[in-house]
Amino acid sequence: MDPDRWHRIERVYHSALAVEESRRSAFLEDTCGHDQSLRREVESLLSADSDASAFLEVPALDVLAKDLARQSDSADGNFQDDLQLIGNTVSHYRVLEKLGGGGMGVVYKAEDLKLGRFVALKFLPRELAHHPEAVAQLRREARAASALNHPHICTVHDIDEYEGHPFIVMELLQGDTLKQRIAAKPLKPELVLSFATQILDALEAAHGKGIIHRDIKPANIFVTSRGDVKVLDFGLAKVAPSNLDAALSANTAETRAFVGTLPYMAPEQLRGERADERTDIHTFGAVLFEMSTGQRAFPQRSSAQLGKEILHNLPPRPRTISRTIPVQLEQIILKCLEKNADQRFQSASELGAELDELTKESKSDAHPRVGIASAIMVLLAVAVLVALKLGWFDRADHAPLAQAATRQITSNPMDDPVVKAAISPDGKYVVYTDLQGLHLRNVDSGETHSLQVPEDLCFR
Repeated sequence: MDPDRWHRIERVYHSALAVEESRRSAFLEDTCGHDQSLRREVESLLSADSDASAFLEVPALDVLAKDLARQSDSADGNFQDDLQLIGNTVSHYRVLEKLGGGGMGVVYKAEDLKLGRFVALKFLPRELAHHPEAVAQLRREARAASALNHPHICTVHDIDEYEGHPFIVMELLQGDTLKQRIAAKPLKPELVLSFATQILDALEAAHGKGIIHRDIKPANIFVTSRGDVKVLDFGLAKVAPSNLDAALSANTAETRAFVGTLPYMAPEQLRGERADERTDIHTFGAVLFEMSTGQRAFPQRSSAQLGKEILHNLPPRPRTISRTIPVQLEQIILKCLEKNADQRFQSASELGAELDELTKESKSDAHPRVGIASAIMVLLAVAVLVALKLGWFDRADHAPLAQAATRQITSNPMDDPVVKAAISPDGKYVVYTDLQGLHLRNVDSGETHSLQVPEDLCFR
């Protein structure tokens, strides 16, 4: 299919998604006119949208890939989901196993016979091996990613072709995608901040090279077994020609086609407008929302409703879903998701500074808890020394216990619990702390003395 033709189909398709289903037929008739082939292509994509839960996860080109696969299967009656490469040697890579596959790629584990290392090979599916837009997207992914040498971006080593099938060679990662890590459950705030900082670090590096990712989503973010984040799939990236050589810019010409994955798109992407750094900040905000709440910022299942929500409505406040989310993190998320790009963070570095400040505050909030425990132990030691000095612990009166027994010594209310306690060697006294201070109690009589806390110690 000619690239211009595909862009035309994609524009009409996304415009149709924003129209109520009852009015789509009239819309397509007005838009497509006498071009019945265009209308059939768009209607084919719209029919694939009937299973919204599956469709909404992938860009429009992936839907086309699946549709072509179905056509191919019906033609030959024999479905094959890979290229039958296992056991073969591709260039100097011996293919060992298939790792996974989807509409836009089939990934294999392979051994680099020259360097003695394991790598991942990503091939286009059979159905798209000769599709101009798909091939351009694969090349764009390889060249954009290879221009970025960064610890939080998946390294692309090479791009090649095998028997007419283009493929790229990438570093082999062990772990899970962020989508798998979330699994509809919110992550702990400290984990959210750790992952968010690493993702943003990768985006800042990409933006510094003039590269806009345009498809940040949990499925395109990988978390290694060591907890390191890797941003994947620069296939939809837009590259500023002034920042890369002519060979790269020739394959990344700016178009007004709709690109991205619908639930994570920024409003300007839906309108087919030019994307910039702030577009990635919006999609990053949608990912940050999902990490924090376990839910999408815009959960509508209907594509038409989803498009309208993204364009016109605000997402729910994250803290209405989970009260464990820090107030400042909620503010950051909502600012990322502003409809007007001018009201968002204007750069990844500006957003990064806010996240760094929040991370520092979160760590400092944890320190007083450690300090309280240490102070309590010191106070208990001081109390025991004071008791010994005053003769409250008389070792001469110590007698062996005839029988062990359980006995309640303190009766503090729920709002003033005993924090720490210690019993004297002779079993006659207990020293304990609660929210009111430090106390010494005679076990038999119940007589209690409040002890003065040294001025240089802070109980709380």
